[in-house]
This record gives sequence, structure tokens and C-alpha cells, in this order.
Amino acid sequence: GSAPPTNDVTGDSMGSTASFDKPGLTEVPQVPGLDNLQFQIKRLWDAAVYRKAKATPSSSRRRAASTGSSTKKDNDCLDVVTCCDLLCNLLTQMDASSAPGSVDLFREFSDPSSKGGTKVSFIQFWSVFVQIMLAVPLFSEPLLKTRFQEGMSLEKWRWFLVQVQDEDRVLVEGAQQWFAKMGEPDVDEGGNMTILGVSKYLCSSTNSILKPERCELHQDMTRPLAEYWISCAHHVFADPILSTKAPPSVSAASADGPQPAFLPPTKYNPRSHTSGAPDVPEQLRTFHATLWTGCRCVGLVLVPPCSMGDVGKTVPCAKAEGPYVLLNKERVSLEGVLQVVRNHAFEHTMFPLLLVLWLGLLPTVLCKTVPSCLAKNLEGRLLTRSGTELPSPEDAQGHVVVVLAPNSPEMDLLSELEPPVALQNANATPAMTRDEAPSDALEAWQDASEQFTVWHGEVVDELQLGVKPTGVSLGFLACDELCALTATRHDELIRLHRRQLTLVHPIAPRGAPANYNVGEAWAAGAQLAALSLGCHTCDTAVFAQAGRFGADNGGCGLVLKPARLREEATEATIPRPLKFEIRIIIARAVPGAAGHARPTRSLVVAVSIWGETRDCARHTSRPVRASGPVISWPDFAKSGEAVPFRFCIGARDTAILVVELIELDISYKRQCCVGFFAAPIDGLRQGIRWLPLWTPSRGG
Repeated sequence: GSAPPTNDVTGDSMGSTASFDKPGLTEVPQVPGLDNLQFQIKRLWDAAVYRKAKATPSSSRRRAASTGSSTKKDNDCLDVVTCCDLLCNLLTQMDASSAPGSVDLFREFSDPSSKGGTKVSFIQFWSVFVQIMLAVPLFSEPLLKTRFQEGMSLEKWRWFLVQVQDEDRVLVEGAQQWFAKMGEPDVDEGGNMTILGVSKYLCSSTNSILKPERCELHQDMTRPLAEYWISCAHHVFADPILSTKAPPSVSAASADGPQPAFLPPTKYNPRSHTSGAPDVPEQLRTFHATLWTGCRCVGLVLVPPCSMGDVGKTVPCAKAEGPYVLLNKERVSLEGVLQVVRNHAFEHTMFPLLLVLWLGLLPTVLCKTVPSCLAKNLEGRLLTRSGTELPSPEDAQGHVVVVLAPNSPEMDLLSELEPPVALQNANATPAMTRDEAPSDALEAWQDASEQFTVWHGEVVDELQLGVKPTGVSLGFLACDELCALTATRHDELIRLHRRQLTLVHPIAPRGAPANYNVGEAWAAGAQLAALSLGCHTCDTAVFAQAGRFGADNGGCGLVLKPARLREEATEATIPRPLKFEIRIIIARAVPGAAGHARPTRSLVVAVSIWGETRDCARHTSRPVRASGPVISWPDFAKSGEAVPFRFCIGARDTAILVVELIELDISYKRQCCVGFFAAPIDGLRQGIRWLPLWTPSRGG
């Protein structure tokens, strides 16, 4: 029926790898075929040693020959970089340059007194390799153990793909061709797959828990914008840390977190913010990170340059001109923000960007300059479409849509300020000053609406639920109002969102930003569930948003809503209830908190479901300590005895799975997420699956 078998998953980290306590002393239990695999790996090791010796100058070889036995022993060792190349090539068919964090695996072998640098013996390399290969955990799985007893033949592998993984016919029939392409050490002399071959397949994107076709741009992008969920950022951004700079030895990918160990393919990985954009000023890096991760709607609070009291010391007030954008407490110039939008908003996707402007704190003299600033800095990018119908993502490709937000108490500007009268909608008047009349700003915006598209925002209330909208507008709905309406008028909300865009936003104070259940907003059909990104690195709501938009539909930031939310629901479009079970078998190469190469305290794994209120649930494992470069949970060790996490999900087409690895700090009573993964429930596959761990950062 509707209940698939248990999902058993392994995890790979996007952060730095973990090194283990006693290198070279790990006792490896007996695994069939492991001795033969060790012999094959030793041949590759000896070949690497021979290549190293051949590349060494003859004079150096003569000096080495005249020294003692310790030098001869060193000649059978390899340097760390070569070990990393060999390890990464065996496990992922990449070299160490694609996995710079793999160096941490061999950090324990470092000898400060060694003039030749760190040397790694084959015994030490093999100890690391067996653990990272997950030989023992995979062999201990009952679903695999019986098949390994007499060798994993092609026939057994096909049955595994059918009975355990429930793969489609095309993949099962292609197993023979895939077998033929493999060579030693992935297969043994008899043509059976080794534990390394199985591990490489199970921990690869081919075996991802998320369906591969969901990671491509596969949806119809010609429908009106109201029929899509759109990735949205609230107007609270993390302030820049101007004094923090990555050392020259750290690669660009590590600027926001630890070094990655094994990088999954880009299509399975939400884009990470890097320092590879030299034209972006340092104070705008957090805003750039928001665009980089695929947000297609961003909110901007515009403020005067010198009237914010202690807020905003980025630029001296004496030299500040024009409107500024408030991040959290710091200010940056509007022109600088628009230049980042122009240069970087369409780097990874050409679908439109909605720019929501909050003008409540601007005086008239500055309010009327905003249209010209937009036209100057976004020339050629502003949408010029007219009419009363919403455009489709394809029609508005490469363009920016300007939205004027209403002035309401829920917009949460600084509580210590008394905002002046703001633009309520297209017919509202801006704040008055002695030198300027409100009509000046209104006239400037009316002229601007003839040059480019300007949508006005209005607060959604109960009276609007049954009214058909006239023209194009954007509704604004506070998250607490959403909760009240979904409890009593859920079906009416869905009908409203079939024809009108709505932005749901948080109402927490700016000084302590907090988010809400975005799954509830999506389940009500709301297209834009705005979140405060990057202010906290353990915000599960942000993880749920990454699960909705990070990889689905190619990570373009827009996902087509289910048919029942786009049109009248029928029996065929209403999802059946789902019983979902999941075990976390093992995680490898997990980074520690605060930039540490490995976890230094106990860890728990938390699995939660985000969606309709009735579907939301969260389960947490018992704390465990990291053992070597891998982390396992005894509660999930054996599928025949372990009790998996169980969830009952009513609306699977709107639910999101979030898996978190959390490091606990009991002394300070706090926790830190060191890695997470999230994906839509209706896009998951059953069986023993792999999921990549993503690292949270200040950009979201």
C-alpha cells in the first residue's frame, strides 16, 4: 500500500573530515573478501611508492641509501597529499584538490620533528581507509550480509536493487553494463563486487535518497507565478563581520565553514557561498550569500543615511548620501545592493527576482529618489510587462520585479523608532518633510510605473479571502495570522492562493530574529514564505527551506505546487497517508563545531518533518561520541532489532524531511548543528540510501 519499507541512510559531510584518536591501532573485524581487497590496495600503494621514488633525483636516492633502516622504512611511506589523492580516487574517483578537507584524516600522523614532513605508512592508511569505506557497518547490515557471504555476484546485485532498493527497470537492466565497466579493486578476480565497490555505489549520488530526476530542472515553467512556491528571504540579514578574514592558506570554499571532505555533485548540493566574487564588497557578502543560495525574492528595508541613532556605523554619516539598506543593525548603500543584484542575481538561474521594498522609514526627499536609483543600477533588468495577469517564470526570465510593501506593525522595523507615514500601496503618500510634499514622491513613483513594472503590496485580512483580486498585487500575511486562518479557513486560503501571490513573514523582533513553520505556509498554498536567513546557524526552518528549494527542480528557487493547490482538488490529486520510517546507520567525515576538524563532544541525530501542523514531528537519538572518522548510533545498528524513527504523514506532497547532526555542549547548555540534510518527502526513495550533509552558514 502506501507505506514503503524503512529508509536506511548513510551520510557524507560537506564539512571537514574527522580524524580518529589512535591511528593505526584500529582492529578491523573479519569481513569476507577484505584480505583480497587489502592485497589489491597494497599493489596500488606500492605503485604510488615506486612513482615517488622514480621522481626523486638520483643524488637524493644515493643519500637515502647510505642512511639507516629508518630511512628505508620512510621510503615505503607516502606523504599526506599523495595519500589523500589515493583515498579520494578510490572512494569518489576524485583527487585531493576536490576534497581539501581529506588532509585532516591524516593529521594525527604528523611528526613535527620530521624534516621531510608527515609520512603515512600503509598500515595507517589502511586503518583510515577501512573506516571511511564503511566496511564493517555495511557488512553488519542484514540486507547486505547474506549477499556478501558468497560474493556479490551480478545476479545478487540485481535482486538487491529490486527487493531492497525498489529501483526502476531501466537501472536494474543496466546493472550488467555497469558491472562490465568496473575493474579492480571494485570487483575481485571472480567478477564479484567487493565491499569497496558496494560502498562506492551506496555512498554516491546515484544512490541518493532524493530521486535524481528531481535534481534537474524538470517542471513546467510557463504557468503563472501564483502556481509556484518561491524561495524568499525576509528583510533581516546577518550583519557583516568585517574583521574576520580567511587565512591565505584556506581555500575560497572554506570561508564560511570547515573544509569539505567529500564533495557531492553540485546538483545534489545547495550552492554554498564562497569568496569567489571579488567585486562584492565585504559588507555585502551576507546579502550576496542569500542570492547565491537561490532566493528569488528578497526584502529590503530602506532607511536614511544618518537618522538611525547608533544603528549603522559602516559609513560615516558626513559622507553618506542617498537611501541605505538596513541589514540587521548595520546599513549598506542601496546602490551597492543593486549592483550586487545586477551582477550576481542571475548567475545560476535566469528566473525572475522579486525585490520587495519597505519605504516606511524614508523621508519624501529620499523616497522620490528610489525609482531613479532602481532605473540607473538595474537598467535592462527591470520588468516592463503591463497587464492584469501574473507573468510566468519563463516570460519574466532575467528580470527584476519591484514590489512596494505596505506599512504595517508586523513589518517590525526598529522598535525604538517611530516610523513616519509610508507608502501604503500604489496610492499611498510617503513621509512629509518641510521641503518636500508627499505628492512629489507619489509623482516620482507614478512616472516610474510607466517605465517598469511596480506591484503594490497590501495586508491580507479575512475580508479578502472571498474577494477576487483586481490587477496584480502581492498580499502580506503575518505568520501568527496565518496560524489563525489555517485553523478555521484553510480551504479558503488555498483558493485565494490559486489566483494571488501572498508573502508570509515572521514577526519576531529585529534584535532577536526568529522564524516559523514554513511548511504550514506552503501547505496553505502561500507562494512566498519569507525567512530571516543567516542570523542563526541552527535554525531548522532555514533547513526546511533548503530542503524545499536546495536541490528540487534544479535548485532554481521555484517549485511547482501540487495539482490540488493549483486547481480544484480531485480524488486523484489528494495524497494518501504515508507511514514513514528511517534509520540513520552511520555518518562519515563529520566536522566539529567552531571550526574544529572533528566533533569534540557528544552528538545526536535529529529527524523532523515540516509541513501541515498535524504532520509536524521530531525525534532525537541518544547522544554518542565520535569513534574515529565515522559516527554510528547503536540504537540503529541492526535493522532486525532496532526501532526506527516513525512518522505518520497526511500530506506527503507538502512535507519536508530534515535530518540534523547536532553537537552538544552541556557545560554551556547549548547545541550546534554541524551538518544537515533536507528534502521533500514525495521525492525520497526507499532502501539503503546515501545523503550528503550540508553545512549551515551565515548566508543561510
